[in-house]
Amino acid sequence: MEVRRLSYKGMSIAYYYYQGGRDGIILLHGYSFNSRVWDEIGLPQAIGGLGFSVMSLDVPGFPQSSNKLSMNESQVVSLIGMLAKEIEGRIFVLGASASAHAVLKFAEEQGDAVSGVIVVGPASVRGILAERIKARVLAVWGEEDDISPPYKSEDMIRSIRGSKMSIIKGAKHACYLNRPKTFIKMVSDFISSK
Repeated sequence: MEVRRLSYKGMSIAYYYYQGGRDGIILLHGYSFNSRVWDEIGLPQAIGGLGFSVMSLDVPGFPQSSNKLSMNESQVVSLIGMLAKEIEGRIFVLGASASAHAVLKFAEEQGDAVSGVIVVGPASVRGILAERIKARVLAVWGEEDDISPPYKSEDMIRSIRGSKMSIIKGAKHACYLNRPKTFIKMVSDFISSK
């Protein structure tokens, strides 16, 4: 993966890029991590092997991010949109924990332009307008998630037409670290299906 930069309102924003095909996925990490967490479990390589381009954003404002900037959610949503313009085919977005709200907001604003959304242990879904999300949604939780368990957001997720919920047994909030192979298979199957 190569490090690329984009300019946003005079700020230089770093992201990792894996060249694949026309379809692409944008990955956003959770609050206590950085974009390298996806490399650690082999997610970009697995998705790239399916012919997808992968963009992994170091979310500005999160403690471990290399982008040492302070940004609000609407600015992060704008950054997702800028990255999405680099994708020629189908667009998928993945957000873990605190980033889940931003990817749902992006899907809400973009309508039919987004093919699929994956949220992992969403920390909040407050204020999301489910009826405006046209993309398929996969919500994934660890069975032992005590930070943002499913009951906090499952009603909203279920109200999105075409949504699917999955639980990874024996996994905690960062379920992708506890069961990386299971998580990668879920993501791969979701983005590969039509």
